[in-house]
Amino acid sequence: NDLLYATGYTSSGSLSALFIVNSATGVATLIGYQGPDAFLGYGGLEFDSSTGLLYATGYDTTLPGSDSFLYVVDPSTGIASKVGPTGDRLALGGLAIVSHK
Repeated sequence: NDLLYATGYTSSGSLSALFIVNSATGVATLIGYQGPDAFLGYGGLEFDSSTGLLYATGYDTTLPGSDSFLYVVDPSTGIASKVGPTGDRLALGGLAIVSHK
């Protein structure tokens, strides 16, 4: 079975989190929170099967009004690590990996 990953929030807190979603039932299961400064609930999410990396776009909550950042998310813990800013005045939401073979 393929895995569906999603970012969002639990009812018990305001930290964004990573979930696995059951494709047959739609039920989401919490994997873990993405960290105190990563706000990934409205960003894009994409898994690179060739590297095993899960990428996300989101915001750094310690930088109010900041542009979006690219993150790498650990699919086993949900913890997000910032790669870098996506560019001046950008608010990216979607991601897609395209293979150029």
